[in-house]
Amino acid sequence: MLKKIGLAVIGAGVIAYSGYFFMSPKVVADTAASMKNEEKVFELNEAEVEAIAFRNLSESVRISGTLKPVNSTIIRSKSSGTVDKVFFKVGDKVKKGDVLVTLDNHDQIIALTQSQSNIRSAEEQLHTAQEALARAEALSAKGYSSAAALDKARSEKAAIETTLEVNKAQLETARKAAIDTILKAPHDGVVNSRKVEPSETVGVNADLLSIVDTAELEIAVEVPTRSISHVSIGDKVELNTDVSNVALKGEVIRIAPAANEGTRSVTVFLQVQNPDLKAWPGTFATGEIITRSAENVTAIPIESVIDEDGKNYVLKIENDKIAKLEVQIDDHWEDGKIVVIKNGLALGDLILTRPLRGLSVGDSVKIVKV
Repeated sequence: MLKKIGLAVIGAGVIAYSGYFFMSPKVVADTAASMKNEEKVFELNEAEVEAIAFRNLSESVRISGTLKPVNSTIIRSKSSGTVDKVFFKVGDKVKKGDVLVTLDNHDQIIALTQSQSNIRSAEEQLHTAQEALARAEALSAKGYSSAAALDKARSEKAAIETTLEVNKAQLETARKAAIDTILKAPHDGVVNSRKVEPSETVGVNADLLSIVDTAELEIAVEVPTRSISHVSIGDKVELNTDVSNVALKGEVIRIAPAANEGTRSVTVFLQVQNPDLKAWPGTFATGEIITRSAENVTAIPIESVIDEDGKNYVLKIENDKIAKLEVQIDDHWEDGKIVVIKNGLALGDLILTRPLRGLSVGDSVKIVKV
């Protein structure tokens, strides 16, 4: 019985083999083509392809430094005297032109009044001398007056004119002295210190108040020489402080003409806007200088580009097959890691992020999620 079953199995195998051997040529060809197509379908994961979309690019240099006020002024007395009033305290905001401190101006007002009176008197004397000279000239012309009398009239007029000029100069001095008793804010800001109180006596150049404008800050940063060639005056700056974590914006305003021999870096000065007064002078800030930027460009990794015979190509997926597409490169970014494509790609095109070994133009592909 076992022998019969074995023979039957052998016979069935022979028949099956004979059937395959004697299949029609068309069936054999179709079967081979099907097997071939199945072997040529490559699976790609999502990291190996990229859909073309507009990108914003930027390059920057990392920086850090301490914020300082652009305008910081110590208000000093311009004359000696007694402090009359102090109008602001530490922390108060002031506007340009606000009166900060006044000194007792009693003596200055007296001197000013006296100078004004001297000028009026000299002007009256000059008027009288001019009339006297006119009469002397008329009499001299008719021979009724001597030359000595005429010279005397002229001399008196000249002397009074000199006195009038002196009095005018004294008036300007007195007026300036009176003005100097009123100390005004030279710019907007905040009172940072107050060193005098009413009734105190101060000398010339005594410190009275200090004003700091915190709306506009400055920071000096060191840029390595390898990066300084990318930095230009007018470059935009973005910063954050270590205290308030406030985002600040500014720009490059000055660049030192020579590198520091010790650090091999160049000092770059930045002007930073602080309109909400949330950043504090004296705090540490870090950020970047935006050396260049571009918006809404077609950019791809340099690894996506194939260089053949002086032309550039990318591998594009069209109808689930690999196609080679010529492109034109406009510019290189990020030390050549990214290229901007001028022509050849459209939004939504699906390309390989880099050529893959064993994958050729015309091969079928499908994208799988990993």
